[in-house]
Amino acid sequence: FADLARLSGVQAPAVKLPLPAALALAGSLERLPGVPVASAVELRVMGKWWAYRSTKAIRELGYEPSPHEDTLEATVGWYREYDSGGLAPAGARQPVALRATGTLLRVAGATLGALTLRGDR
Repeated sequence: FADLARLSGVQAPAVKLPLPAALALAGSLERLPGVPVASAVELRVMGKWWAYRSTKAIRELGYEPSPHEDTLEATVGWYREYDSGGLAPAGARQPVALRATGTLLRVAGATLGALTLRGDR
């Protein structure tokens, strides 16, 4: 998300939830009017480990992989040109509620970590 934020100019998500918590939240949001940020189905797909080897494609097809930053930049450019309706404009920030929640969770995690370290002494 950091690379995507840097290349698109759109602020990265402020909160990273464990998959079960994200699925529960998505299920709740799907019951409300409007379009949720992500559906439970989308989150399940994103939660998979999508890793493949390109060895055979390189060897047999002459495939030449490129750095992921180049691919992200090309993808952002394509969406900006052809499908800008669902893409946030450069400079967009996450909603205030999400930014505040992210800050609170980071502070709570740091505080809990510091307390745990003190308790180990």
